[in-house]
Amino acid sequence: MKFANILSTKELIQKFETRGVVRSHRTRSILRSEVMTTQLGFGTYRVHVDSPEHETSMVVALQSGVNLIDTSSNYGYGGSEELISKVLDKMSKEDSRDSFIIVTKSGYIQGALLEQILKLDLEEQAKFEAVKLSENCWHSVHPDILLMQMEQSLKRMNIDALDVMLLHNPEYFLQDCQKQGIEQKAAQEVFYARVKKSFLFLESQVQAKKIKYYGVSSNTLCLDETRYDRVSLSKLNEIALECAQELYSNDKHNFQVIQFPCNLFESKGAIDKNNVYQGQEYTTIELANTLKLDVLFNRPLNAFHEGRLIRLAQGDYNPDLKYSYEIEQAFKKIDDLENSAQVYFDNHKKVIGKMREAARRTGFFEVVKSLPDFVEKCRDNEEYFQMVQTWLWPYISTSLDCFHKFFEGDEHFDLSQFTNDYLKSFDALEKLIIQRNNQFHVQYNLDPIKKCLSLDDSIPFSQVSLNILASLPGKPVVLNGMRDLKWVKDSTSILIEDQVSSSVELLKEIRDSLT
Repeated sequence: MKFANILSTKELIQKFETRGVVRSHRTRSILRSEVMTTQLGFGTYRVHVDSPEHETSMVVALQSGVNLIDTSSNYGYGGSEELISKVLDKMSKEDSRDSFIIVTKSGYIQGALLEQILKLDLEEQAKFEAVKLSENCWHSVHPDILLMQMEQSLKRMNIDALDVMLLHNPEYFLQDCQKQGIEQKAAQEVFYARVKKSFLFLESQVQAKKIKYYGVSSNTLCLDETRYDRVSLSKLNEIALECAQELYSNDKHNFQVIQFPCNLFESKGAIDKNNVYQGQEYTTIELANTLKLDVLFNRPLNAFHEGRLIRLAQGDYNPDLKYSYEIEQAFKKIDDLENSAQVYFDNHKKVIGKMREAARRTGFFEVVKSLPDFVEKCRDNEEYFQMVQTWLWPYISTSLDCFHKFFEGDEHFDLSQFTNDYLKSFDALEKLIIQRNNQFHVQYNLDPIKKCLSLDDSIPFSQVSLNILASLPGKPVVLNGMRDLKWVKDSTSILIEDQVSSSVELLKEIRDSLT
């Protein structure tokens, strides 16, 4: 079969229910009742075909209550879509392609496609109507781009057709116009004209049986109507109706799915009435439900709040520790090792000069001179990992490489033992920093919400978050990244949990507590 269908998806859902991994209130029909799904989808933003762990996690998720997979042509430069092909091939031994609903998105121009376009002359490039986000990333929803990306997606996933194809963050055009100082109304007129051109193309692909339905994934669908870069759901619906009238002389378009961020911090889609339709005001979710559109939530556990990223999950830490003393002792261990290296260097000054020349820098084994101040100020693990990747590990690696090159086999210094101890000392330090930051994150970001909801620590906060979102009116599908088995287990548990009553009111209470 080209597409997921009601018989195969329903049969799979029944298997899930029989196994006890899904309860009926966490299932729903979508795509105009042509398929069945559970309310948890596998988000593939940071998964890749080269990771065995990601492959195992996806396979287990598809055996544990998940049958909707969300991806994009640009995720991992196509590596996420290649992983889907690999996993679907494994699953075909148990459940066929038509048991799984595949959603992909198009718009970002990166990697091989960008290289292909850059080889064209400027006049040919201009026809793609691309916004240049950076040297390595452009963006366009022009039909020619959509066609190329659709064909690439089908090839990478080794499938004949897509259940859903979404325009991926088309608001980049509006944001670029705002930077250029273009008047908002004029920018929006051009924007929606381009969206209509895209919708007409997508309708043609429905007729060609390359896609079943289409829609829009946007970070600005839930913003206030005064926002320059807001994408209006009521306007998208109006455009879809125009396309149907022009193509079929009726109102039977195939615009069916919207996707946007929704989490405990970013809850505008469920709370703020930012759409007017037939004289009434609606929230984004309310209007989607009124129009009988399917809603997918992304970033359920990664919130942008007051200019910073907040992870709505609770990492491990020891509540009995404050970590300052333990981190201080970890640095002392590193300092002792580095001092032992410096004492050794003092006796080999000529060799040190050659090392400096080879490495094109002066300092070796002097991390403790600069790192403690950064660690003290950095309370965010993502920021710490970025520093490790861009500075710390290259620094350590260069130092050790030079050390081994110039002192390997020296009978007066056990280089192998030093290297082992030195690397282990950083592993120990990193573990403490992560736990200290997890503790800080819980105390300053999660505890206020826990207090608002009267929660204790008996249930992981991430599960509470996902369950509240899944309990919103209309039964949205929550897309979550599940890159390891722990997150698969943690996330799929919501499929057997009770509904949360008054979920909209809870989100309002949380927002009030944050202001």
